[in-house]
Amino acid sequence: MTAWRPITGSITRLDTDLTSEQDIQKLFADERIIGRGSANALNRAQFDFELAVAGRKLRVATLDESHEIIKGRSLENLAGYLHEQLRKVEVSLNGTVLHGPLDIGAVDIEDDVPDFDASHEDATVLDEAAEPGTSEQNGRLADGSSDFGGAETSSNPDDNAGTDRSSDADPHHKPHRTDIPQGRGFALAEITTAEIPVLATSQRQAIGAVKLGDVRLLIADGAPQLESWMVPEPAYALLFVREHQDGCPLLIVRRMGREKRWDWSGEQPAFRWLMLADTPADARDFVRDELGAGGVARAAVADLVDATFSAVREALLVPADRALPALVSALRLPSQVVAVVNGEAGIDTVPGVRIFQPQGAASTFTEALAWEVAGEGRVHSGLAGVYRSVYLERPWLTSIVAAAQAGVGGAVLMSGFKKSLGGARSPWKMVAGAALVANAISRIATTQYMSAAMRRFVGDVSAQEMEQPVSDIHQGE
Repeated sequence: MTAWRPITGSITRLDTDLTSEQDIQKLFADERIIGRGSANALNRAQFDFELAVAGRKLRVATLDESHEIIKGRSLENLAGYLHEQLRKVEVSLNGTVLHGPLDIGAVDIEDDVPDFDASHEDATVLDEAAEPGTSEQNGRLADGSSDFGGAETSSNPDDNAGTDRSSDADPHHKPHRTDIPQGRGFALAEITTAEIPVLATSQRQAIGAVKLGDVRLLIADGAPQLESWMVPEPAYALLFVREHQDGCPLLIVRRMGREKRWDWSGEQPAFRWLMLADTPADARDFVRDELGAGGVARAAVADLVDATFSAVREALLVPADRALPALVSALRLPSQVVAVVNGEAGIDTVPGVRIFQPQGAASTFTEALAWEVAGEGRVHSGLAGVYRSVYLERPWLTSIVAAAQAGVGGAVLMSGFKKSLGGARSPWKMVAGAALVANAISRIATTQYMSAAMRRFVGDVSAQEMEQPVSDIHQGE
């Protein structure tokens, strides 16, 4: 089965008399390219669109003659084709910008030939009067406008109505914290429990965590941040934020380095040819499921969340004032999350929650290490289980081994101090004996240290407190 993902682009009509929106729609129809698109609400000369791509060459979803959805043109080929077929346009697609041609039209030439010396002198005067930074560079004027007759277009333009603001145009782009509005919210992330103490300390706020299968539900008084200098960006993260200022909802989904944003202002309409009566239903279903709200919903579920794709998609299409309860219900999260985000209840009211408090550096490291040993970290749970079984669950065995090792090390050390038949001491015996004794002492000290850390932070070496099944969470609502 082909794995499709949405990607956005735009076509700026630098001369609206030469190219119309109907021309753009007809070109997509002639190529039978499946997608969504419409004129930008703020700039009617800009046509924003969304397509589905697949494969390493990023080929666009296309309907073939047998009414099957196939991988058609590559994005690079499509960008060139659009730029070639449409007159005087600027195409921006997947970070590639093809600028419009310098088309100045016809110019009347008078019979009188201008004086070359005079015109050269005038040009010299103009060059000397120009200040640095005010000359034309690469066809753009000093005030930032374009001499092509259209608005300047960035290589990573915003989408039409701000509904699906994707960072797919630059796969290496990592949004900064300033891109996330200030507000309350919740997050789902594919992170380990051992990383949550670090997040709480770095953000200086208490974070409540609930283990839901392969992901963690994180709740805090402020929107929880999902990465720090010690915690890498998770492969999957979903963050819902309701802004403090005007209460607008925002959903941010990050998966495998790509980001999708949704603000509940609606989705772009499907291309007009897809709405015709003779268009196969499979093409319309594809647009619904893979693009717009469907593309965001598919990334949000990501085969990691115990939720259905259709339920999440429907939650993305409700009015903005119902976004929070609809999304919480669709993701099958405890209903108390709504009250916490609304500021009507505390974090401790969420069933199965464990609250991590900000601490000093030493305590944070100890707690993170304790969860690693408990099997709730980056270390393989089987390896952590062997360590617990040998060192923590059977301390008497550790003591016997350490005592025997210390005895052997002491004997080797003493023999090293004694003169051999040649009358000289043995340095290597002294070093080896001291190392054995030090290792035995450190093993006992480490075992005691980890036992105390496990009792203080985890409470159970098998981490039973974080192993509540998802079904129990829902039953506790």
